[in-house]
Amino acid sequence: MPALTRWPRLLTKTAITACLLTGGLHVPALAQADSTQHRPLFARLPLDTLLRRGHGLYRTVRVQADSLRRQPAVRHLALPALLLGTGVVLRGEVELFDMEAEPDYLVRSGARRHLSWVRTHLDDHLRYVPGYTALGLGLVGVRGRHSLPNQAIMYGLIYYLNDGLTSNLKRLTRVQRPNGQSFNSFPSSHTSTAFAAAHFMHKEYGHRSIWYSVGAYSVAVATGGLRIAKDNHWSSDVVAGAGVGILSTELVYWAYPTLQRTATRLWQHWRPGTASPTSRTQIMVMPFYAHGAVGAALSLTVR
Repeated sequence: MPALTRWPRLLTKTAITACLLTGGLHVPALAQADSTQHRPLFARLPLDTLLRRGHGLYRTVRVQADSLRRQPAVRHLALPALLLGTGVVLRGEVELFDMEAEPDYLVRSGARRHLSWVRTHLDDHLRYVPGYTALGLGLVGVRGRHSLPNQAIMYGLIYYLNDGLTSNLKRLTRVQRPNGQSFNSFPSSHTSTAFAAAHFMHKEYGHRSIWYSVGAYSVAVATGGLRIAKDNHWSSDVVAGAGVGILSTELVYWAYPTLQRTATRLWQHWRPGTASPTSRTQIMVMPFYAHGAVGAALSLTVR
């Protein structure tokens, strides 16, 4: 019996010791002393202080975001970068979502199921409509951001730059077309040409009326949609092509003032009777070849 009466006491002492070790049983004095040390920082601050600090953090982030958005490079390159990135994601090169099938195959399956009847060559001509329309507006006297001669030069630069970027990307990526005909699917040349022309229209006449931009981009979207409906391109080809086209136009608009000033200086330098005896011009052309792509770099120095 004495041994049996000692077991409850031993169990009680063991339980109290376990509670003290795990924190299940708190001594009031110790709990009061340690309560402020283990509470989170936000729990120890007054509500008005938390709101004030949160508002200050929000204002700091907003100012930084506005400053970043006002940077010319971000403002002009954000959209084409987003479209090119989206094209890569749709292609399945980067897995952001856990999907049973790649988005390209899902879009193609829907297009084959509902749009297999589409048989037209309209997309071959639609891609030029926005550009020619913009030049036509300048020809009939509608004032854009630039004069008609400058518009014609810029559109020519846009066309050839876009064609160079698109063709070189096709050679580098070698993506097979959905219809299996060739390995030059990514990005879509028709779509890049259409969006380059549409963005050209937007830059020249979008400030006059939003409907110029809406009409131009609608034609470009229709061109890309027809390429998918005819099974000539994947959806990723079309989205990336839109990015390349917009990028081409932005690059030309960024570089054209410098090219214009250089051309003016060259004209004044080489015009008969105006050249200085000490002035000189250095021209350097560097051709290059890489992965089947041919190009050249031109350097002009006028003194």
